[in-house]
Amino acid sequence: MACSCRGALASLLPVAFLAAACSDPGPEPRDAGASPDLAGPAPSGPYVVAATRIAPDGFSTFVDVVDALGPDTVVDPSSGVEVPGIALLYAEEGRGEVFVDSVSNLTLTKYSVEGGALVERGQLGFMGLGFSTVRRLSANAFASPTRAYLVESGTLQLVTWNPETMTIVETRELSELAPGDEGIDVFVYAPILRDRVAFFPFAYSDAMADEVLGVALVLALDLDDGTTTVLRDEACGDAIYARLTTSGDILFGSGTVNAAGELLMRPRVGASCLRRIPAGELAFDADFSAAIASFVDGSIAGGLVAGPGDDVLVRVLDEDRVSDSAATTTAVVAAPAWSWWRVDVAAGEALRTTIASSTGRFTTFTVGDRTFATVSEADFSRTTLIETSTEPPAAALELPGIATGIALP
Repeated sequence: MACSCRGALASLLPVAFLAAACSDPGPEPRDAGASPDLAGPAPSGPYVVAATRIAPDGFSTFVDVVDALGPDTVVDPSSGVEVPGIALLYAEEGRGEVFVDSVSNLTLTKYSVEGGALVERGQLGFMGLGFSTVRRLSANAFASPTRAYLVESGTLQLVTWNPETMTIVETRELSELAPGDEGIDVFVYAPILRDRVAFFPFAYSDAMADEVLGVALVLALDLDDGTTTVLRDEACGDAIYARLTTSGDILFGSGTVNAAGELLMRPRVGASCLRRIPAGELAFDADFSAAIASFVDGSIAGGLVAGPGDDVLVRVLDEDRVSDSAATTTAVVAAPAWSWWRVDVAAGEALRTTIASSTGRFTTFTVGDRTFATVSEADFSRTTLIETSTEPPAAALELPGIATGIALP
């Protein structure tokens, strides 16, 4: 798979994240840490990038073609397309195509990349499936040139579709993922692929109570026969970030919203921790659970991004830089007080990186063997990609708005 995305954008842009984009977190203090090096690798593309821009009258997503992802790359708007509202980007490496999922229009549009530009090649619609244009959150996995699976969390449906003919093959309810309580929102995140199985992280959130619920939840989807297995663990909360290790294990980590809930002592949040699905298994490892705080001297921490080798990067909160008036998880996450730490999970060691502190709202993208995290301005007017899989982390492409997808088609 050429691109996966997870994090504050969910897949990609949960409603709580969008609400935070319109809030004012206050002035941003200066951080003592240095900015990342600007000498990141910039291999040839073309890549396709998507970013949603916020305007007083709504949202628009711009999908553009770029030659590289380096800091000096300039986005040429003439090479791309504008999609009204929020749009998600799916792609599989080697197809020469990308698929733009328009939340507002309930459409999925196929584009080929020709001569450095996007050319529309087909479209399918989701009308009649009950999808919401406001709270629709989806994630996708490709199984073959003629079969892909889209998981829609608003209605808990699994949509099998044909990327070649741009038709829906079948739909199936995922009732086993229903939270059971009214008022609980369900979020799905981009999958990790391993051995022809797609692992989709899920999270439950109570918007009224300003908290995520203390459960790690993963849908394992067999890409060959479409069968599903639900993995659930009550020990960790909001385990939405994931990475595949060189040994084939999958590590899951709680998000920064869960960490903020711990700080505010929300009653239903779980511990911010790491969980593991061992190589070749379809269950959480009963013998492995590690509090993220244990790596960083007990500090409030959450998030997980692939770093060099099998290391991970986590976000650590400087509580002294959080306003006393920050009474919601949204306000805590919006504080520009979250530093980036590199963790050697096996050794139990951590070291603060050179990435300057920023808000706890971030998304990660995986393109081939490269991993990127986002650092956005407080008003989301601009996003910088940070390549975390290099040593040291390297600043990469800068985009107007909120990055919502990267693909190497």
